[in-house]
Amino acid sequence: MLLASCGGGGGSAPPTTTAATQASNGRLFVGVTEQTLAPASATAWEGKAGHRIHRVHRFYDFTTPAYLWTNEVPTILNAKYKLMLTMQPTLGNNKVSVLKDIYSGVMDPYIDVSIKGVLSVKTAFPNADIWMRFGHEMNGDWYPWGSSFNQGTTARHLGNTPQDYINAYRHVVDRFRAAGLGSKMVKWVFSPNVWPTDNFSEFYPGDTYVDMISVSGFNFGTQTTLHPTLTWQSFNQIHQFTYNRLTTLHPTKPYFIAGISCAELAPVGKSKAAWIDDMTLQLKNGYPQLIGVFWFDVNKKAAGEANWRIDSSPQSLGAIQLMYGTAGIWQK
Repeated sequence: MLLASCGGGGGSAPPTTTAATQASNGRLFVGVTEQTLAPASATAWEGKAGHRIHRVHRFYDFTTPAYLWTNEVPTILNAKYKLMLTMQPTLGNNKVSVLKDIYSGVMDPYIDVSIKGVLSVKTAFPNADIWMRFGHEMNGDWYPWGSSFNQGTTARHLGNTPQDYINAYRHVVDRFRAAGLGSKMVKWVFSPNVWPTDNFSEFYPGDTYVDMISVSGFNFGTQTTLHPTLTWQSFNQIHQFTYNRLTTLHPTKPYFIAGISCAELAPVGKSKAAWIDDMTLQLKNGYPQLIGVFWFDVNKKAAGEANWRIDSSPQSLGAIQLMYGTAGIWQK
């Protein structure tokens, strides 16, 4: 996965209601990251959260089997959900991500599998409006397509530079567009990780290659085994600087959060439920250029992270229900 440290918040734990009141029409879309594009998973999440999903998100890499395009994508689109996909430029398990291999054409056969997949979907859904993130969180060193510009070592980022990332991103976009996949079918998302300083602008591929901007930003807290040095942070501590910087630099580009959640384990006086309460307050009163939020609804505790799901505890689920039921935030 992705990420950096993130989120806090105060207040008492919310009631553990079983259903939320549908919010009056607001400005933000509701997105959810799932491990598979199964309509049953989406509707189950909706039943828990008390709100409909507008767009479902799934990660994939160059080794993803054909059924992503022949089954999962058409099935979720047929169920009337919109779609975002994150293309991870590796051959599974973060193997092989030398970005020069992408823009030199070595990886074109893998890129073309995705192009053929989208073209096959286009017949039935000619205006599917698939959002595509290529090589997300490139401004960190935790993925092999990342760069030492942030904090990495050559052993982890394979010597990739910001310019290598730009070249690879542009190559993939150019190849899709040359195949006839314009913005009505595929929109390209520049998607760095949040950071307290600007370590992301060096990776920006340019306005003609970016349709939208998104960020990842999670509150790992202090007790995840994979990231033991991270700290508990509030929603604003995680997102405010990056939001301010990117919306100032690129004011005409739609901006959304592509991944967010909070760890359940918390310092004394903190809780995931209270963190969600604070997130609700911030979304209601600030971030005017934000257009939507994808909740990362995956349990990664066994992998050393956290249970990021909305129902990691009854208290957290209650806070989620209240958040999605708060008037004026979410689109119907």
